[in-house]
Amino acid sequence: MSPDPEQLVEIALTNAEIAHSYHRTVSTPGKKLPNPDLVWCPPDPRVLKINIDRAFPTTGNEGAIACVCRDHSRTLVDGFTSNIHASSALQAETQALILTLKHLLQKGKEKEILLLESDCLVLVEAVHNPSLMPWESHALFAECAALFPRFSNLRLQHCRRKDNHIVDWAAKAHGHRILPPNWAVKPPQPLLDLVCSEALAKGCSVLPT
Repeated sequence: MSPDPEQLVEIALTNAEIAHSYHRTVSTPGKKLPNPDLVWCPPDPRVLKINIDRAFPTTGNEGAIACVCRDHSRTLVDGFTSNIHASSALQAETQALILTLKHLLQKGKEKEILLLESDCLVLVEAVHNPSLMPWESHALFAECAALFPRFSNLRLQHCRRKDNHIVDWAAKAHGHRILPPNWAVKPPQPLLDLVCSEALAKGCSVLPT
């Protein structure tokens, strides 16, 4: 299958942004590496960090969602993507959360220490405060509320968009139908490039596998 030009441009831009942040940091006197404000930060040992995102077009109701799970060594340990139907970007984000929770339950992760991140602030705030729940997504939020008690140690928090670029890439690649089914077990080279670029930006001497 021929590479998708849009995906190639996006990967190049992401790598350029990471490289620029890295060189800007090392060239600034008095600054130390790694700078935790640059890119995705790994969790503490024994914690599994899960990032979720969606790719939702401005027209139509078909989209894609992705989940990427990494540990403290930045190693990609799990992940999945799926097609969805939604009437808004928020509904797509909420479905990403629901499907991720179901995926974690299916994998038997409900007893593990889990840190789940989304760059959708509305979603995160509504989960923490049900009174902020938008009426059009009430049924989806109710499904989320029913799933959360099944986890013993799960925390949902907001992250910046630039911290979510790898899972964003996975969602878009799935939506473009260029992501192989076994991507979480055998990551394609563009995904590995992003993960390694991110690790280098953090000053890592050993790259994740």
